[in-house]
Amino acid sequence: MVALTVSLTVFQLLLLLLVSAGAGFFIRTKQIRKKQQRIVELENEMVSNHAEILKLQHELASSRKDAKSGNVPVVQIKADLQQADLTKKKNA
Repeated sequence: MVALTVSLTVFQLLLLLLVSAGAGFFIRTKQIRKKQQRIVELENEMVSNHAEILKLQHELASSRKDAKSGNVPVVQIKADLQQADLTKKKNA
């Protein structure tokens, strides 16, 4: 059996621990920053979508209000159909 002998001094062990802790800290900081940026993007998207929904609700409410108040122009279909029939008869 082959025995491996690793000899580390206390200073080398401390240096190894500090380097690995520092690397882990920087990697985790980068991950957290990336996740926070994604959260901000999603929040902005949600705010944008909610603003669009509110705008559409406002338009719908104003159109319903106009329909109830009678401000919607009324087009008589019968008059248009009669004129279309007369035009067809003249062309025939």
